[in-house]
Amino acid sequence: MNLKRLFIALMAAAVAFVACEQQEDLGSPRMETNPVELVFGQGDDSQAFALTSTRPWKVKSAPDWVGLSAQEGKASTKPQTISISVLANEGYNRDGNVVFSCGIVKCAIAVSQEGTKGELKKGTGTKEDPYSVAGVNEYLADLGAGTVSPKAVFVKGKISRIAADGEFNTQYGNASFYISDDGVFHGTDDKNIDAQLDFQAYRVKYLGGRKWTSNDSQIAIGDDVVVYGKVVLYKGNTPETDLDSSPFLYELNGKDEGGNTEQGGGGGDGTTGPVAGAGTEASPFNVAAAIAKAVEAGQTATSDSYYIKGKVKTVGEQFAAQFGNATFTMVDEGYDAQFTAYRVLYFDNAKWTDGGKTIAENDEVVVYAQIINFRGNTPETSGGYVYSINGEKGSGSGGGSGGGGGDVKEAKTATVAEFIAAPESNDQPYKLTGKVSNIVNTTYGNFDLVDATGSVYVYGLTKTNLGYGAKNDQTFSSLGVNEGDEITIIGFRGSYNDKIEVMYAYLVSGGNPGGDNPGGGDNPGGGDQGEYGSNVTMTKGTSCYDDNKLNVNGVAGVANLKFGTSSKYGNGSITLPAGTTEVTFYAIGWKNADASLKFTVGSEEYSFDVKANDGASGSGPYDVTVSDSDKYTLKPSAPLAAETTVKVETYKGNKSGYRAFLFGVQAKK
Repeated sequence: MNLKRLFIALMAAAVAFVACEQQEDLGSPRMETNPVELVFGQGDDSQAFALTSTRPWKVKSAPDWVGLSAQEGKASTKPQTISISVLANEGYNRDGNVVFSCGIVKCAIAVSQEGTKGELKKGTGTKEDPYSVAGVNEYLADLGAGTVSPKAVFVKGKISRIAADGEFNTQYGNASFYISDDGVFHGTDDKNIDAQLDFQAYRVKYLGGRKWTSNDSQIAIGDDVVVYGKVVLYKGNTPETDLDSSPFLYELNGKDEGGNTEQGGGGGDGTTGPVAGAGTEASPFNVAAAIAKAVEAGQTATSDSYYIKGKVKTVGEQFAAQFGNATFTMVDEGYDAQFTAYRVLYFDNAKWTDGGKTIAENDEVVVYAQIINFRGNTPETSGGYVYSINGEKGSGSGGGSGGGGGDVKEAKTATVAEFIAAPESNDQPYKLTGKVSNIVNTTYGNFDLVDATGSVYVYGLTKTNLGYGAKNDQTFSSLGVNEGDEITIIGFRGSYNDKIEVMYAYLVSGGNPGGDNPGGGDNPGGGDQGEYGSNVTMTKGTSCYDDNKLNVNGVAGVANLKFGTSSKYGNGSITLPAGTTEVTFYAIGWKNADASLKFTVGSEEYSFDVKANDGASGSGPYDVTVSDSDKYTLKPSAPLAAETTVKVETYKGNKSGYRAFLFGVQAKK
């Protein structure tokens, strides 16, 4: 056999061998990391984790302070080892998420690093405890785009940029500049700032609320300042002071001249007027009464709808044909306390059409809606519509549902592909059935819904039909919906930034509403773990983890909720059965950081200060030792009349730690 024949024979054998080799069965698209969180110390460091992805993957996003050993990889059912590296952190504690994608499926690993300056205090907005820039921007993100804060706040930072022609001048006596916590401007120019790290002091007066004069000190980059006034997330991308509240520079490099800080803004009357009205058509609530009803209702909308009368203060979203609703704030004449009419429909509970009246400042309006104190700090409507504008009413007789749906048609059953091909509509709902994938937000219920025809993003899912335009009531965590579940939902066809979405959706079937032990067995909290096990369902929320890497007094894998990160408070929930009279639980704080833990049971709040534990550090597993002093008892004022979802959260109470573990939760009747 010559060399040519030998080569041909070898090639044939190789082809035959490859043909006999089986391809790996990758199964359905799946991604996960192990562990789900990495915690770094202050110095240079590198840690490895395992990523499993059954489709080719790539890094979708990552904080700019981390480095990864790989940016993409191949599909495999086997874990792939990746390293994350960080440089020494001489600033404040920091955290973020590294997000991976393989198409329709995504997953993330949380990363945090301690800094030499420790935790950045976000503040509460008072003179004694002003907001940091990170704190006020988080507050504004909760308020939403265009919503002016109901009261004036103090914001502290370091000047990082002075806007074009923004220095104080004698013509107007005000200035416009940017501040940050670290003195660095994180945007690119005046029109493109970082809405998390930058804040604009917009046309603020000088110290004491007065106009600047040529005899006064000028501002400069690097100055330490405190500004005072109402704040707003202008156009959804620029956190800034609200000009109408007469904001001013309260402190400059430690110097202040006082000023009117007892009111709602630098120069307005911020007090709430006397409560008036019964909430009826004949005797509507005034704004003060609506605010009082919101405070009474808390973060759950009232079951009844009410008539509310006031003067329009600001218009956040004008009526337009696309969505047919509007958002504006209302005040009582002579007072500055604000109530928000949020995405209310037009006359007769119908969507606005071209030619209809629009809303303007100082209009006298009456709205009819349910009332809620959104996030505990924003009194506003839930659904509802405009009953009258300057005395002009619709053709209907008033009353009706405050749920805000207008003339909504019967839901059409559709596949995902048919839904995507349908036109946008705020009066034609669709009924979709598919599997849940890639849950990215467990507070509001944001995820991908997948069927045989495709995938579509669901932007929020609630327990009941709240109506088109209503604010999400954050009931998703009570639905028991998990990735892989097949569910049926009804929602509207919409889009955001050219991305097609299911909007204002609610659950029809599937999931596990009520949270009835989705894991099976007698201990939904996690296995046979003795007194450290739980007999209630525990559900993670925002900045909250449940990876079961907690070992307690030698008992491994104790089910738990881990709240918070190095710079953010966290929240989750537990579900208590009807008849509960007492709850016992174990709780510990992060190493060297006592924490405050709050439980909200209906309208009642219970707070506990939990002690730091030396074993609660790093990325886990967490080997902790506890004693009876780490065990607590919560007793509701009366036996629970029905199954109750209890919000649990770390917060700035007597202790300042962001992180805490909750486990061993036992409900007793």
